[in-house]
Amino acid sequence: MVKKIDFNDLIDFNVQPTDNPFTCYLGYFEFDKILGYIEYNVLYDTIDIVNVFVKEEFRNKGIGSALLKELIDLAKNMSLKNITLEVNVLNDAAIKLYKKFNFTVVSIRRGYYKGIDGYLMELIL
Repeated sequence: MVKKIDFNDLIDFNVQPTDNPFTCYLGYFEFDKILGYIEYNVLYDTIDIVNVFVKEEFRNKGIGSALLKELIDLAKNMSLKNITLEVNVLNDAAIKLYKKFNFTVVSIRRGYYKGIDGYLMELIL
């Protein structure tokens, strides 16, 4: 099950606190335990994904897809225009997940990840 959470729910994930008032979180729960989360910012008419994380032992079980689907549904319900994110060009699993939901590469950010390029990806809603 996916539901909105707050920063205090992520204590087991070593997430750094933020004072950004636009930051929100969705958590994926199973048996009252959070197995993964998505961190995002809602800015004007867009959502910018900051981080998607699933505990290693629970990867490849559809949790990332469930989180992303819920976020897309949330954005549509809010009548937002798009969702953006940056991803390391070497992160094949994440890129595959985003492409599954029709995100497209709109730009390359040279050296974005400590010298490794990043893709700027977007889903137009």
